[in-house]
Amino acid sequence: MPSDMFNRTPTLGAVRYRGQRKLVVAALTGPRSAIPRRFNLQQVVAAIDPVEYDKTLKHGKMVVTIRESVRYHLKELVKLGQLEQFCPGGGEKEVTLAEQPSSTPAIVEPTELLKEWARWEPSHLPFVLGDDRERLEPAARSESVVTFASWSDAISDPDLGSPEDKRLHLGLLPQPFIGDLQRASIYVLLLNPGLEPSDYYGEYEVPGYRKAVLATLKQCFEGMARPFIFLDPQYSWHGGFRWWHRKLRKVIEAFADESKQSFAWARDRLAAELASIELLPYHSAKFCDAEGWLGKLRSVSLARAFVRQFVIDRVKRGEAIAVVLRKVLLWDLPDIPGVVQYEGKHAQGARLDPGSDGGGAILAQLQKGHQ
Repeated sequence: MPSDMFNRTPTLGAVRYRGQRKLVVAALTGPRSAIPRRFNLQQVVAAIDPVEYDKTLKHGKMVVTIRESVRYHLKELVKLGQLEQFCPGGGEKEVTLAEQPSSTPAIVEPTELLKEWARWEPSHLPFVLGDDRERLEPAARSESVVTFASWSDAISDPDLGSPEDKRLHLGLLPQPFIGDLQRASIYVLLLNPGLEPSDYYGEYEVPGYRKAVLATLKQCFEGMARPFIFLDPQYSWHGGFRWWHRKLRKVIEAFADESKQSFAWARDRLAAELASIELLPYHSAKFCDAEGWLGKLRSVSLARAFVRQFVIDRVKRGEAIAVVLRKVLLWDLPDIPGVVQYEGKHAQGARLDPGSDGGGAILAQLQKGHQ
């Protein structure tokens, strides 16, 4: 018997899948599925139509068998929290790799994302949305989160700046989004805000920067020429500016050349049209969902509802585009014109130059608005 045993979760099939994984999930959840709740690899392989599945396999120098492919996708479903994995033997000890909420989160209205963050105040540490506090405060006693209350506290930490730091930094203001969400025409969807020492320095030592982050949370842009603050040169010292500027500078350059305008003019136009939305609003250098936060937190549900309803409605009307750089399966967006989704290896580098799918779509949207 194969060494891996799996068990369905109540939410298996609640996420949109593609290709091979879609066929695996269909075998497990279809109306004629005879696979038991606890099952092994061989039972799934036997339940799959080998002719249909073989059509989805990429044939190249590496030969991949259906069995190997199914095993891979079952492991990935475990990581997504759609399956639980068990060890074989007597009591079949459970070794769940990703927790799943006991019930599907309540349906939320798209504008609740804006309303709840507009009401939120950083009154005390840790800086988390009210409904997330119950889930995150117990984690504060573990090594999965950290809460520094000052710049001096942060720089005394031996792991600050390490690219392998997987902790959520809850002494920083959440950044669920950047830019004017209701007026943007270009939405870039990500996983969670990154982390550099400049985040702590900016929020605790540069009052103007902290004020701009809070204004973005409130979606109050009075007196702000560039709603997308990470394309505002006054914050060019910040890691967020460097990341976004590096990603988009070739698009900005191409738009400037075609418009016969300056680079600064083109960058300002993009800063007025661009918004980014994070699936999880809390900072980390390297994200690890060991606690199952993506399936538990209210803030995640709010972000997904806003995108699926408000953003996608605007895309369907031809008013905006959406570019998904991270966690395509969890954003679960329709395959329609105006939605660009980065999957697999393309999500790792996530190029946004004019020759990439996302960068080309952003440039086209800017040109459309300039006509």
